[in-house]
Formats: sequence, C-alpha cells, structure tokens
Amino acid sequence: MDMNEMNRVEMNTDEKPTILIIDDSSFNRELFRDLFETDYHILEAENGMLGANMIKKYHDQIDLVLLDLMMPVMDGFEVLNIMSQKKWINTIPVVIISTEDTPSAIERAYAAGAADFISRPFNRHILLHRIKKIIKHLYSYRKLMKRLEEQK
Repeated sequence: MDMNEMNRVEMNTDEKPTILIIDDSSFNRELFRDLFETDYHILEAENGMLGANMIKKYHDQIDLVLLDLMMPVMDGFEVLNIMSQKKWINTIPVVIISTEDTPSAIERAYAAGAADFISRPFNRHILLHRIKKIIKHLYSYRKLMKRLEEQK
C-alpha cells in the first residue's frame, strides 16, 4: 500500500465509502479503480495475504471488498475464511469477481459469506449498480444499528 492509499483510509473525512480491491492482476485493479474512484475511496491489494492484512488493519473503515478467487500467495477462499473466523464478513460485504465461475466455486463462495458473485467478463453497468445497491443497504443497516444502540 502506498502513502496515497494509506492517507485515503486514515483521512477519510469526506464520507465517501471505501472499497478494497483484492486482485492479483494490475490490469483488473486499474479497471476497477477507474470504475469506482469517483464515488469511492479505493484501496488495493495484489494478493489475498496483503488483502487480509489490510482488512485486519482497516476493517472498521472498509465498506466493501471486491475479491478475485484465483490468486497466488493466498486465494480468495482463504480470505473469505479469515473474514468469517474474525467475524468481519458480518460487517463488510464481499463481492466475488472471478473467471472461476463453476457451480461449485459459486456455491463455495456464497457458503463462505460472499454477498454477491459476478462472473468475468462482466457488464460494467450491472457491476456499478450492484455495488451501489450493496453499499446503500450496508449504510441503511449501520444507520439502523446506530439508532438501536442509541435507544439502549
């Protein structure tokens, strides 16, 4: 993670949601950054281990994870397992974007807690819509939980 990415997380004062992109392909990370950077803060990790470490460090500031399944060092399934063990999967939605779209991979991803699964190649407009909808629901959920907490 470079200093710009660190500053974006630590100085997220404009209330833009933060998306963590975990993908070993620099081309894919750049594509997602271009798609989302106008409306979201973007963090990037080039493999699952770096991604898991970023989630550990910034889990309270990450609003959504875009996750590839097939990566070196640590694959996406291992990231999902760590997120499940640490209970981060309960507060950070994960959208899988992968060419590994066999029925068993899709079923395994959902069973591990993925909020959505999008196969590559994908339709840009559908991806943008689904990400916006997931984050909108997350913010509504957080707002409701805050109100409930205030009423205690």
